[in-house]
This record gives sequence, C-alpha cells and structure tokens, in this order.
Amino acid sequence: SHLALMQPLWRLNSQGKVRLPSGVRRVAVDVGTSLMSPSSAAWFAAHPQDLLVVGLEPNLFSHSLVAYTTHPVMAMNPKRFVFFTVECKMFNGRRIGPTLVEWYSNCLNTSYGHLIRHRKRFWPVNAAASNEDSFARFNLGVGDPGVSSLYEFKAGTQWTTPEAQREAWGHSFVPKVRLETLLQYFPEDVVFEEVKIDAQGHDAEVVQGLGRFLPRFKCLIGEFDTIAYEGAENKPFRVFDLLLAAGFVPVSANVGPSSVFVNKRFASDFRARRYLCSASDVVVRHDDILRSLAGQVLPFVPRRPGT
Repeated sequence: SHLALMQPLWRLNSQGKVRLPSGVRRVAVDVGTSLMSPSSAAWFAAHPQDLLVVGLEPNLFSHSLVAYTTHPVMAMNPKRFVFFTVECKMFNGRRIGPTLVEWYSNCLNTSYGHLIRHRKRFWPVNAAASNEDSFARFNLGVGDPGVSSLYEFKAGTQWTTPEAQREAWGHSFVPKVRLETLLQYFPEDVVFEEVKIDAQGHDAEVVQGLGRFLPRFKCLIGEFDTIAYEGAENKPFRVFDLLLAAGFVPVSANVGPSSVFVNKRFASDFRARRYLCSASDVVVRHDDILRSLAGQVLPFVPRRPGT
C-alpha cells in the first residue's frame, strides 16, 4: 500500500472552472518540463501577453527547480527552498554553477528569467501525464533527470552499464493524470495552442490521455522514441491513428529528434500565422506547415513498433 497526499492544485470559480489570470486567452501544455522548462520559457518570450502554460514534470528534482518560479515566497528566496541545482549557460557562453550561491547569483535571471517574469501564467504540476488517473513507480534516471521515465531502462542500453548505474537516482511514487482530467477545468472559450511531449517512451500514452481535447489543439510535438525503455514499444494502440482521427497531419516524416503534427481543423489560423508550434529543440518552418496542410508531405513513418 502507499500513502497518497492530496493537496489543492488549482482554485476553481463558482462554475467549477479554473480562475485564469487577467488577459489569458490561450493555453499551451509542456509535458516533461525537465530542469528548466526551456520550451515554456521560449513560448513566453515569443508570446508574453495572453499565454498560459501548464507544465507537467513528475521528477521531484526537476520539479523543485521549476516550482519555485511560481511561488510568491520561493521565487524571491530560492536559496531557502531549492535543493537541487544544475550548471547553467550565460548569454555570453560562460557556464555557471552548479553550486547554489553561484546559481542564485548568476542563473536566476537567465535560464529561468522568463518563467519568473510570467510566473502567474506558468502552472507547474508535479505529476506524470498518462492515459489513466492513478499512481505509479517512477524511474528517476541515471545521472540525468532528463531520462527519467515511467518505464525502466532496457537491458543493454547505455543507462544500464555498471558505470551508469553508479549514478542511478532510484525511484519514487508519483501521480499519473490524463490531460483530459486537467483540461476539463478550463473555460470553454480558451484556445488550446500546443502540447509538447517529452515523456521518455510514454509519449503515446500522453496523446491517448488527451481524450476529447486532442482535436482542440493546433499543434503537437512529441518524441515517440521508445528504444531505451523496457516494454515501451508494446502499445495496444497506434498513436498515429489517434492523431489522424483528431485532424492532425505530420509536418514531415520525422523532424530531427521529434515529430511535429499540425491540426488541419485550424488551417485558417495557420495561414494567418495565429498559432504556436515550437519546442526548445525543434524549429518548425511556416512554409513547411502550409505544405503539410496542403498534403505535400511524406507519409508518417513510425520510428519504433507501436508508434
């Protein structure tokens, strides 16, 4: 058995919906924020006025860094609350850290600056996005929280070597939540722009967990890479079928480390450049989006069985 601590997440109004900050009209979802939520920070830099970002990160080390940006006391006093810091890169290329004093003095307004400045519109959630609402054992990673997953590492990969296992961070027990469960509390007139998914082998389940909200998003970017995780390839469904049924088309067969999909239901918004479709490691060209909406793109080729 396990102890589940239930805490309030969002305050609801009398209609049972979340109370959005003034001026918010659009919502993006960042699944797998990692240490610095770089995609969210870039979104705020490009769209500073009316965007709210929901960020999901189950790894407690990573979440401890992004969570302080939205707390009225922690944001101004990170030295008292943040227990895990990493090296950060300054604008001039200089690398700082990872000691807490150096990080606080030099990294606060660089790597995390956009999150802090827009903290009222950045809502981090310490949970794993999935296709069910429950709890699960979570692999915290090996030396790098960016490889943490609901799946275990596959034998024979770089993460299972004796050298790597000396840096294994162990496991925790985390809540799993369908994005549909969270998004149902947003007002009906809100515009869902993009969902970025980096869930380390669990991306397909996140898409399935969007449920009835999947067709309401304009853009979806996911890794869908299952090669390093045990059992991650064995999905009882094909994620491309879900995306196709919801109106999505691939922007290209495989875009770098990630796959990009745009929803043809919002073709007019794309043509008018009223959209958000990017990630920290993915740059999507406007012309490529228009070509994909016109059917001028190669068929989507899954990288691994089950995707």
